[in-house]
Amino acid sequence: MKIQKIGYLSYLSEDTVVNCGNNHSFYKIKTLETELGDFSETNEYWTHNNLYGKFAPILQSRLKEHKKIDIQKEVFSIEGIDAEIIDPKLNKPLKGKFRVAFALEFVPDEPQNLDSQSPLDEIRREIQENS
Repeated sequence: MKIQKIGYLSYLSEDTVVNCGNNHSFYKIKTLETELGDFSETNEYWTHNNLYGKFAPILQSRLKEHKKIDIQKEVFSIEGIDAEIIDPKLNKPLKGKFRVAFALEFVPDEPQNLDSQSPLDEIRREIQENS
């Protein structure tokens, strides 16, 4: 199953990182997306109802042992965890909630204007249009 980024994360780059680790470690969203997708393909009972109780400990252990990703188990709960993301498109780190359901999701504490213009946005737009 392909894990999708939803909500705010869908607007950010593959270089976005989130501090969802037990030691306040930052991990690339792309890495989490890939590992969760690989895990879901090997487990036929992957459902939201038993994600936190049944699969969270298994997935948490697998990520820690094989990929050195020490993710907090609460990231699999409905409430998620307090987290912070860093992305090249943002001027500063952004605090909010991070959780894993059937997708990776981040909800900022304060609404953000995703249309705010960086001086490089115009150049990026021109490059995309001419490609």
